[in-house]
Amino acid sequence: MARILATPSRGLTGLGCRQQREGAGTACTAASKTLRIVGSFRPSAGPSSPLEPCTSRAVHAPARTPISRPSRVRGHGGQTRMSNKAQVDQASGGLGTEDSKEDDETCEIVSRFNVTLGESSDPFQGYMVQAIKNNNGAALLFLSDVYGFEDTDTRDFAYRLACFGYNVLVPDLFRGAPREKSASPDTYEEWREQHQPERVAADVDAATKWLANEFSAGKLGVIGFCFGGGRLIEVLARDEDDLFSGAAFCYGTRFDIELVSKVKIPLLIIAGDGDDLCPVSTISRMEQLAKEGTKVKVYPGFGHAFVHRPTTSEADEAAEDAFAEIRHWFHDSLLPKTE
Repeated sequence: MARILATPSRGLTGLGCRQQREGAGTACTAASKTLRIVGSFRPSAGPSSPLEPCTSRAVHAPARTPISRPSRVRGHGGQTRMSNKAQVDQASGGLGTEDSKEDDETCEIVSRFNVTLGESSDPFQGYMVQAIKNNNGAALLFLSDVYGFEDTDTRDFAYRLACFGYNVLVPDLFRGAPREKSASPDTYEEWREQHQPERVAADVDAATKWLANEFSAGKLGVIGFCFGGGRLIEVLARDEDDLFSGAAFCYGTRFDIELVSKVKIPLLIIAGDGDDLCPVSTISRMEQLAKEGTKVKVYPGFGHAFVHRPTTSEADEAAEDAFAEIRHWFHDSLLPKTE
């Protein structure tokens, strides 16, 4: 079981980090004997990337789909937006336009649309981001944090995953009533009581069934952040049909930690050592209970939600490193092995 204390490089702006291109993986051993493994991204021009130190030893990873990543550009209030021009938005009916292959910031075309899930007598909504040109056949169930399936950061992250060929479903776990970002912390428990665990679990199962039926030819993975990370452990623990082949847990909250022993597949576990909502003690216990092959990566100095909601350049670097880990994890667990 691999446990890694992540040490993202400093001195690189978030924008520059997100404009690098895919290259070989690297493995470095620091003087403190802290192991750092990243899927590095070589810049198209300029000096060596801080994510790939000059003293590093190249490790050739299995062949991966050579697709340039979309760039996340930081906007006001710490929010991000995608600067990708090669896309399709079915909601607007547009066909989209594909840029020149020389454009380093384009990804393959994706389609984005809403779907209706659940029984006809009790439906709920979901947001689908589907790869088109480079579709690899695999599907991902994306379990969001408390801000719900319409949140910009959540949809941006789903979009980034789809750009690497995945079919990503983000179900509305809160039935149109997510947590408001402006809400007082004092009202959290009252809000939480509106979303009973039994109903949420039933909706997660319905979304899983829908994905399994729609993409039966490919493997199924699940990723969960915060509230969704807790639900990820629960759905994996009751996966009696072995529907899931890959899972990425990102600082999940409020779940029975002993359920981890019932999860049949290895987990990718990502957290910050300053996260009070998913403390290191929880991560350590998960590591003890998880299936052999689980990988734990703890980022020093970071708190809750840094992977999908980075608010500083340092957090941006850590988030980029974590995204590479997630992408490679799903590549290795969901896609056919190539020689």
